[in-house]
Amino acid sequence: MLGILDFERGVKLSGSRFYVLNGLGARLQRALIAWMLDLHRKQGYEERYTPFVVKRECMVGAGQLPSSPTTSTTMRKTTCGSSALPKSH
Repeated sequence: MLGILDFERGVKLSGSRFYVLNGLGARLQRALIAWMLDLHRKQGYEERYTPFVVKRECMVGAGQLPSSPTTSTTMRKTTCGSSALPKSH
């Protein structure tokens, strides 16, 4: 085995269907991300790095939160009323 995937740690950290990339696996993922960013930049796309914490109206507009504030959600709120964006890769 190459030892680049650790399913047990992924499950412990985040639940089923998650994994941790080790060593060469992490390097490969970083290289693929850099390659895709370079490719798209050459095609005219502009790279952006946005905040991970946004106002409630942004979350509602993106469909990440229900429009009613009385509906319970599991999103973490900051002390200033903002929410952390869900992460996806």
